Amino acid sequence: MFSAFKNHQKIKEITGALLDKEGNVKPYDLFEQEALKISKQYDQNWLRTEYNMAVRSARSAKNWKDIERTKHLYPNLEYMPSRAGDQRDGHKQFYNKVYPIDHSFWDSHLPPNGWGCKCSVRKTRKTADEENPVSQKPISGIVGNAGKVGEIFSATHGMVKNTSKEEKKSIKEQLDNLELTTIRKEATKWALKELRQKSVKTTINNKEVSIGINRKGISKFLGEKSGVFYDIEMRNKKNLLLYDFEELIKKSSYHSSKTKTITPAKKNDERDKTRYEKEVIRKTNIKTYHYFELKLNKKNVYLNIIESNRSEFKLYTITEAISKK
Repeated sequence: MFSAFKNHQKIKEITGALLDKEGNVKPYDLFEQEALKISKQYDQNWLRTEYNMAVRSARSAKNWKDIERTKHLYPNLEYMPSRAGDQRDGHKQFYNKVYPIDHSFWDSHLPPNGWGCKCSVRKTRKTADEENPVSQKPISGIVGNAGKVGEIFSATHGMVKNTSKEEKKSIKEQLDNLELTTIRKEATKWALKELRQKSVKTTINNKEVSIGINRKGISKFLGEKSGVFYDIEMRNKKNLLLYDFEELIKKSSYHSSKTKTITPAKKNDERDKTRYEKEVIRKTNIKTYHYFELKLNKKNVYLNIIESNRSEFKLYTITEAISKK
């Protein structure tokens, strides 16, 4: 998310460099010079700082999980001095301070708690300091505890803060669609390798059946228009269900079955009508839809299993509602 806002701001600045103060388009050579300066600032000068912060915060987040896991053995944390040659005065006040792991201090000051910060913490059984530290907010632009929040750069970062509501909405929509496409692509690749031609057993109308999974079923399950799912978050969660299809079948409950609707024959002759209906069934290879109900985001959704005219069962799709047609 942060990289998208950063890229947006970079493009915004470069676009702004096209015009001079009078609103006239600058000569290309002049524009190129300014555009390269902007790119260098974003892609070189700031990139190294952001990279270091991301790496250190990721390590800190991983370390925090271990800290929480062993807090029954080591209930406190000690703030350790920076390894930097030039230690910042603002952090020296925290050196060797000991506070309980659950203390709010670590919500805002778990290192790295500043750009370029090289401070650290260590687990300890030492007695916690009695005085409470001065309550402070995390440094602008970064979260105070990446292990708790699950993020590194916060909404207070200039790249995010200086973006309008309309721009934020547009960026979020682009990122949501990118995530949707990525999940669908990866799930398709995985399913074609791990699920295709496999079968899962279940019970329909008190009869044990094997549900087969083929390319068409995978495609419809993950399809963009599959079962409506207008909400992107629901679409993503729906697509991720395919990774645990066998467990999905176990958790779902049989709901109902519906015979495929046949468009009536135009001729009134009963023999022609019967022949027509058999031909439609033969061509579509679908005789009955079987629906299994399950919960997704506390909402009922329905797994659709088709039964062919040969009484073979296949995964068809997943839908938010059962069609009334």
